Parts: sequence; structure tokens; C-alpha cells
Amino acid sequence: MKIAVIFDSISPESGGNFYQSLQSAMILNSIQKENKDYIFKFITFNKHSLNELNKNGLEASLFKNIKLSKSYYFLNQSHVFKNIFKLLRIKNPFKNYLKKNEFELVIFLNASWFIKLCDEVNFIMSSFDINFKLLNFFPEYLNQDIFISKDEIMKKSCNQAFKILVDTNESKKELINFYRCPPQKIAIQPFSPFLPNLNLTDAEEPKIDKKILDVVKSQKFLFYPAQFWAHKNHKYIVEALRILRDKYKTKINLILCGKDRGNLNFVKKIVSENNLNNQIHFLEFISEQEMIFLYKKCLALLNPTYVARSTLLLYEAFYFKIPVFYSKNILDETLQTYVEVFDLNNYENLAFKLNEFINGKIDFSSKIEAASKYFSTNCNKNAISENYLNVLNEYKFFRSKWKY
Repeated sequence: MKIAVIFDSISPESGGNFYQSLQSAMILNSIQKENKDYIFKFITFNKHSLNELNKNGLEASLFKNIKLSKSYYFLNQSHVFKNIFKLLRIKNPFKNYLKKNEFELVIFLNASWFIKLCDEVNFIMSSFDINFKLLNFFPEYLNQDIFISKDEIMKKSCNQAFKILVDTNESKKELINFYRCPPQKIAIQPFSPFLPNLNLTDAEEPKIDKKILDVVKSQKFLFYPAQFWAHKNHKYIVEALRILRDKYKTKINLILCGKDRGNLNFVKKIVSENNLNNQIHFLEFISEQEMIFLYKKCLALLNPTYVARSTLLLYEAFYFKIPVFYSKNILDETLQTYVEVFDLNNYENLAFKLNEFINGKIDFSSKIEAASKYFSTNCNKNAISENYLNVLNEYKFFRSKWKY
């Protein structure tokens, strides 16, 4: 079976979207090496992501008719143009591409805009979240055009996709509640981190920025690698560290890294206002090797996010066996047992727990061991490969019922 795999993420600076898509692509590539029933052809929309795929050993093709495809889609919303297209036999360029190359199935590695143009070809898509529906008061979700576009993608997927892959049972419930998606269309597939592919041994000396080394050598530190979106809630950690210093007389370093999405200057401002510049360090975007280095050296991972039933950060921490502090009632219920949760409505709650942890009064050993076992069972390449094969074999069973 010839299958198009759509990689619609630009670069590592895109964050989790890019790395989850890349890891999925690599797992699919490994499947076709062992299973001759499926032939995957990787397709992307820009030269940068094409180079990234090639760099990671994946052969890919570049779909070039992007502007034409988008023009077709928007004009086709008009009944007038729709009739003109029919009269002149002007067809959907993306659909033509899929048909011309005789793809029997399409796998979208994320909620790609091109799902809107995937007509008359069955498809599978991965939905990382529907945060734009859940917490759309955050500025990053306020753009009306983006909201409508994402909503259209999810509606079409719930109506027409053969299968939708989601990370947790809670995410599955959200698709059912918000989009009335038939439960049988949804398969649960946890995220699988890319970083373990590059795991550095303790003996290796990665090329680490001197600024990072200076922070790491100074003392133990907490770590929060997250892009500077409002919903990532960096302010919460700043306030918690202020209380930790003023009330509990405890100081500890914190490393923040991630691309600025509009909120970086605000976070830097409140850090300065609270006189925490000597404790909170900004590294913005860092390399994969630097990320692994910091995971291995940090005291714990903090994640005060308002969204995400699970995250790549969480599973990376499971893999590197790091204590995790996570927002209460955000994670899927099955994952909360592996972390120490804190109340997002109370800065004091995290400050208290960090003080207890730093002073050896919170023992993470059992949580870390259980989290590592969870990762080994659910998030490794073999587990994800098996999930993909289950979905593909189900489709192959139905596909055997026709030949035209």
C-alpha cells in the first residue's frame, strides 16, 4: 500500500510540533523497512523542513503548488467560483497530486492545513490538542482567522478521517465532547520524544554554550524548556521563586529556554521587578544536545502550563528520570501519579513544595521509577510502531473490500 506522509512543520524552532512530527516520521520509516505491506512517501511544503528530514535520514519530496492549492480552496468556497471550476474542469491541485502519485492513504503528522484539501482520499491525522477551543482567551488563540481554520480542520477530520490519533484518554473525551467525534475514529497514541535518539553518554562532551555551562556549574537548578506563550505561564514560576526566597529563605537557579512567541519581554520584566535576575536565566532557543545536557544536570522539571493533557517535556523527563512538578488538574488522570502537582491558583503552593523538595522532604524515587516504566511500555519506538501498525492493519482490512 502506497501511503503519503505529510510533514507540515517548518523547523526545530517550532518546538514540540516539529519534534513530534519528526519522531513519528522516523518511526514510520522504520516500519516500512520491516513491513513490505506499506510504502511511505514523505512529503513536505518547504525546503527547510525538506533539509531537516534529509538530515535525519528520510527521503522526502517537496509539494510546490502551495499558493495554487490555497487559492483554489478559498475561491472554491464561493458558489460562483465552484461552478466556474466545474465548468472549466479546474481541479483541486493537492488532490490531483495525491491521485497522480496513486496514494491509497494519507497520514498527516499534525493538524495540517492541507487536510482541508484532502478530498476523495482516506486519511489519518494526529491531533496534538484543541486548546484553541478550550482556553481561547489567551492572546495566542484570539486570532479569528486562525481559530476558524483550526476549527475547520478538526471538523473535517472528525467527519471524514479514517482515524485520529490523540495523546491521552482525556484528549479523546475532548474530541467527542467538542466535535461529537465517533469514539471508534479515535486511537490513543502517546507522544514519543525525539531526544532519546540523540542521548549523550556521560563521557561525551557536547558542544555547550559557555553561558549554559556557567549557570550549570554555579549550583543546582530547576528547568523549564518552553516557548514564551502566555499559556505556558512563566509568571507562575517567577512568583513561586520570589516566595521561596522571601518566605523560606531558599534560593535556587532556574533555566528558561524557548523561542519568544510574544511574552518574553513581559517575563523578563517581572523577573527584574522581583530582583530575581541572578537566579532566573534566559537561554531562549537551544540545540538538541544542549537540551539533553540540561535535562541530565537539572534538579527537577517545572511545568506550570494551563494546557496539555501530556507533553513531550513530560515524557522526556520520564526518559531522563527527572522529578517533575506539574500543574494540577491539567494532565490526564493516569499521568498525574508520576508527578508532583501544584495549584495554579496559589503561588505559595509550588513555593512550599519546592522548599520541601530542596530540603529532602519530598521523595521522588517511586514516582521516577514508575514514570520510567510507563515510558518503556508506552512511549518507546516499538510501542508507537505497534500502535501505527494496528491502525494501518485495520485500514488494510477494510481496503481489501474494494478495488477501484
